[in-house]
Amino acid sequence: MNNTIMWKEIHQQPEVILDCIQKNDALLKSISDDIKNLDIKNIIIAARGSSDHIAIFAKYLFEIYCGKPVSLSAPSVFTTYDSNLDFTSSIVIALSQSGAAEDVNEVVKRANECGALTIGITNNEESLIAKETKYHIDCYAGEEKSVAATKTLISQMTIMTMLVAKISGNIVLNKIVPLISESAMYALSLEEAVKGIAQRYRFMDDCFVLSRGVSFPIAKEAALKIQETSYIKAQSYPTSDFMHGPIAMIEENTPCIVIGSDSKIENEILTIVKSLTEKNADVFAITNSNEIAKEASASILLPPWCEGILGAFCSVVILQMLAGYISVGRNNNPDNPRGLKKVTVTK
Repeated sequence: MNNTIMWKEIHQQPEVILDCIQKNDALLKSISDDIKNLDIKNIIIAARGSSDHIAIFAKYLFEIYCGKPVSLSAPSVFTTYDSNLDFTSSIVIALSQSGAAEDVNEVVKRANECGALTIGITNNEESLIAKETKYHIDCYAGEEKSVAATKTLISQMTIMTMLVAKISGNIVLNKIVPLISESAMYALSLEEAVKGIAQRYRFMDDCFVLSRGVSFPIAKEAALKIQETSYIKAQSYPTSDFMHGPIAMIEENTPCIVIGSDSKIENEILTIVKSLTEKNADVFAITNSNEIAKEASASILLPPWCEGILGAFCSVVILQMLAGYISVGRNNNPDNPRGLKKVTVTK
């Protein structure tokens, strides 16, 4: 694994986060001041792939800390159905690591026509989206060579956390931002434990990845990473939806990855872990709850400070490493998954 580009880029993340925070602080302050002077009614985020998972993460943050409803754009409304939407009194955020997503950029164009405040978050300041949006926020992740997005994704997460912290002025959220890099560093310190977990699950053909709240988009991202690097049929669900039907698919030894590093959902995660173990599923838990860890078949126990949003940052790095180690353990190349390119352009 440590000979792969993916491994190297995963380990660059603490430094990328620090760079991202330092270089974007003044710009994000300016953007937040602009937003505060506008009568914003709602926020729309357009994204694809891994960026779409960060859009869901941002939806939770904006709604929890800013009290503004957030919707995830369906670009085909414009590109396929040639319809129109009223974006007045809106912020439209385009998330794209390459900045080359044509359908996402079409949302930006339509938003600009309505006078919406448009923000692009990409890793390419010369990209299509960077040039089209009123504000462009650079990920400052450096070139990402592995097909599987890691450092660009965590920089997008960081930017969204910073932006919401500045707009909301929330004291707790603003105190979290300086600890993001530390959470990634702590996750990297668990690499040997993750490597051992990967040995346990490298032969699986399918699995479920479960969580809720701010960690649910991390479950979606983990499932995608496992799918694209190891060709395993990984499915992600919020625990609330999983109990409404999909749990019927659980059989003996079904692998289930559960993220439970948020005190707000601890009781619910504990309940579902118990339900899964009663069905003899094989449960791997990432958690800061001793009780959840004891109920699981295997676990990584996080310290109490890796809680909520910081728990999500820590978990995403752990699960990136897990996907990479499983891929290598199956004799795959996580840097160059079959049938995939680094930049996927959809219309």
